[in-house]
Amino acid sequence: MVAEIRASGGEAYGLVADVGQKDAVHPLVGVAAALLGPLDLLVHDASTLGKVPLRELAETDCEDLSRVLEVNLVGPFRLTKAVVGSMVLRGRGLVLGITSDAGVVGYPLWAPTACPRPPWNT
Repeated sequence: MVAEIRASGGEAYGLVADVGQKDAVHPLVGVAAALLGPLDLLVHDASTLGKVPLRELAETDCEDLSRVLEVNLVGPFRLTKAVVGSMVLRGRGLVLGITSDAGVVGYPLWAPTACPRPPWNT
C-alpha cells in the first residue's frame, strides 16, 4: 500500500510495531510524528487470534488470552491515548477502528471469544 500511495504522488511510510507490547506504542507515535508532523488519522487494524490451531476454552492458557486482549483491545486503547491529546488540542483528527466479524461473533473453537462447547453439542 505504501508503494501505491507514493506512486500516486502521496507521502507514505510503513512503520512496524507490536501494539500488544506496551513499550512499543510511544516510540511508534514518536517516529510517525517525526516523519509526518502532527497525526490527523489513526487507523486501528491490528489483531491476533492467538495460537493456531484454535483451541477450546479448557485447552487455552491464560497467557494466550492475555496476548489476544493486549493486541486487540489494550494496544489500540494505548495507541489512541498516545495520539488523541494532540488531536483534541488541534481541534482535528480521526480515530478509525477496523474489525472482523470475530469482534462481534463468537466462534466455537476460538476460546478467547467463545464459551466451552456444551457436552450435548459435541
